[in-house]
Amino acid sequence: MKLKRNLVLLPSVLLLALTACSDNKKEASAGNAATQPEAAVKKPLPDKLSIFYGNTRPTLFSVPQAYQWSIGALLDNGDNFCTGTLIEDDVVLTAAHCAYDDNNNISSINGISFGIGPDMKNPAHKIAVKKIIPHEEYLKNCAKDPDGISSKNDVALFILKEKASKYVPTLKPIPMNKASLASLKGDSVQNVGYGTTEGTGSFDYYNYYNTKRLWTVEEVTAVSSFDFTVDGKGISSVCMGDSGGPALYAIDNQIYIVGTVSWGQSTCLGEAHYARVNDNIAWITEKLGHEVEDYLLPIDSPEEPVPADECEGITADGVCDGTIHKWCSEDGTLHELDCKSLDMVCGNIGEFRTCITPEVSSCGNIGRKAICDGNILKWCGDDGTIKEVDCTILGEICASNEYAACVKEEDSCGSITTAVCDGNVVKWCGAIGTLIEHDCAEENKTCGLTSFGEYWCIDAPADNCGDVTFVGGCDGQVARWCQNGIVYEHDCALENKACGFVNDVDGYWCVETDNQPDPNDPCGGISYLGRCNGNVAEWCEEGTIIKRDCARTGYVCGYVSPELGYYCK
Repeated sequence: MKLKRNLVLLPSVLLLALTACSDNKKEASAGNAATQPEAAVKKPLPDKLSIFYGNTRPTLFSVPQAYQWSIGALLDNGDNFCTGTLIEDDVVLTAAHCAYDDNNNISSINGISFGIGPDMKNPAHKIAVKKIIPHEEYLKNCAKDPDGISSKNDVALFILKEKASKYVPTLKPIPMNKASLASLKGDSVQNVGYGTTEGTGSFDYYNYYNTKRLWTVEEVTAVSSFDFTVDGKGISSVCMGDSGGPALYAIDNQIYIVGTVSWGQSTCLGEAHYARVNDNIAWITEKLGHEVEDYLLPIDSPEEPVPADECEGITADGVCDGTIHKWCSEDGTLHELDCKSLDMVCGNIGEFRTCITPEVSSCGNIGRKAICDGNILKWCGDDGTIKEVDCTILGEICASNEYAACVKEEDSCGSITTAVCDGNVVKWCGAIGTLIEHDCAEENKTCGLTSFGEYWCIDAPADNCGDVTFVGGCDGQVARWCQNGIVYEHDCALENKACGFVNDVDGYWCVETDNQPDPNDPCGGISYLGRCNGNVAEWCEEGTIIKRDCARTGYVCGYVSPELGYYCK
């Protein structure tokens, strides 16, 4: 991902910056790992991997549904990494640290969108981002702090390509607090986000894969000129991915955003810091070129206004008339929108009707893209109902890759999913599950592994491998294999593993062994290549075990390369 799944987390009460400085050989190596040629890495292993103990509904006070639509997740190619709130129809308020990539450059907008709805597994809508504007002083403030981290000016604006009300006409942006927070200490705020939740045990403390919007109530324990602190008191608090999410507070029966999540403790049950919104109002006004209008909805206001006669009993909740979404606005005017014009269907989100993607319609998890259910082809029609075709009747089989179709059996992909080499021919599974072939000899090239780890036509390398193949073999505990005409070796003993056969794709590589570590080893069998203990990277360096909590810098522990081993990535 281009962006981290962010909340800057701190172990216990120890502070650590989002961009921590290197202080050991392993971290220095991590910085150089990207310069290693990809061909030197044979088969990198996969990564091992919200609000803790939150609620699915707000509990401090009633939040009108029109406001709830404005609280969404920032998505990187569909994966939620931060939380944000609409303060205008096309402006999302979030944290500045959500706006930077790993090198502290403003992230590319490619693949970045704002997801609307209670669950990002099936968002009701995704709106592309056209511009990212972090506060210019944020990184400077971090640099001034002894621990390299600060909540001062930790705010950013994500400008959307389209207005959110195009898809959810009843949506209302949430107003920002502009008043003093002198009386906030000792009171409670309603926090909300799409971040990491609690895991299922001591070895998986975090559930990094949460996609749902969760709420929690926390007491404000301290207020400074630019931030305030909340305390989950070991019960419930914000976590990674909740960054940028709003703290909501009631003032004179109106709901306001008073802060955005900045950083907190790695337990996700203790203290967390919020950047004060009123400290950044002038900056927001400057960047937008105008003051933000407040859309005030009282806490106890009905979420569905009484319809006028023109609405004929239709409320703000709306109704579906085929693909037509109908709803009544607050002024008693009846509105209609043909969801088909948006390539959507009319369906339900909780008690509300709106235009939604087929994936969240009454079709369940069946969308516009067809799927195979045995030999039955299924997809979601324009009317939001499941359509079916029995491929057997056509004398064909149901096959799928990106989407499904009825195809002749001899044209199907069989066991092939991603590209493979069959001699000098590249074979891969096409979008509708049919086998596609390309002879590299037509380009005077050979089929092989590219630097991106995919099979395709490449310039024929000088073959210095002799009889060593990519599947490779074992020379004692050393794995040997050929990649792009070069023989590579990796000593599995450095990982306290043995060389062995993994599978037909990866061939020979390092596998677990029953050998016990040397009792005289000061590191207890942990090598320089190390291991992941939950989300903590552990490795041995000069007879001393060094540990790095990857969560503190917004990363996860995983296998990096044969040279570096396990580290934060």
